[in-house]
Amino acid sequence: MYREYCNYNQALITLKTELPKIFRIVDNGSVDGIATPLYFLKEIFSYLPPGMTIAAPVGYPLGTTDPKIKQHEALGAIRSGANAIDLVFNPFFLQEKKYKHFFDEVKTHKKICEEYGASLRLVVDYNLIGMNKTVKLSKLVDKLEVDFLIPSISYHHDDIYDNILLCHFIEQETKISTITSGYAWLPKHYKAIMETDIFGARFFSDKFLNGVTIG
Repeated sequence: MYREYCNYNQALITLKTELPKIFRIVDNGSVDGIATPLYFLKEIFSYLPPGMTIAAPVGYPLGTTDPKIKQHEALGAIRSGANAIDLVFNPFFLQEKKYKHFFDEVKTHKKICEEYGASLRLVVDYNLIGMNKTVKLSKLVDKLEVDFLIPSISYHHDDIYDNILLCHFIEQETKISTITSGYAWLPKHYKAIMETDIFGARFFSDKFLNGVTIG
């Protein structure tokens, strides 16, 4: 299973607290990727090993940023070392049935990522649009040949079991690989994640990432 550590949902992160944590989980082989905000990526990129997935968010957390600003964010992140872009879906497009706007935004970012050899990962807030609509949306994303989807913005405590279940449904219905992003703070949560057959998991602390070997 692909595993990554994410800290871009935190209001404030510091080099003093985050660098030792990141070095530790990278050195012990506990993660395949790091997801971090652009301002922090610029500080730590030179310390990260080659071959690792390095993701930065675009339009985080609500996804309603102007499309041109999102494009600048994506380019800035890639030029700062990111090899994966977490594009936050704009729920307004779905609510107002502006499907062309949605398609255009995803296509534009897919083109940017392809040009620079980066991966595009769509972030959807299922807490806002509901699980059924998220699965339907994933089928549209599948047609655009987007390979990865993260089902929540992780800006509040998502139910870990709902999150895992949604990822499972999406992978059953599409060719998309999902990264579960619910909060895991108990051993039973970690156990539930590791027993699934979905592509990957995102963690927001190093609680379960110390001395754990990727399996």
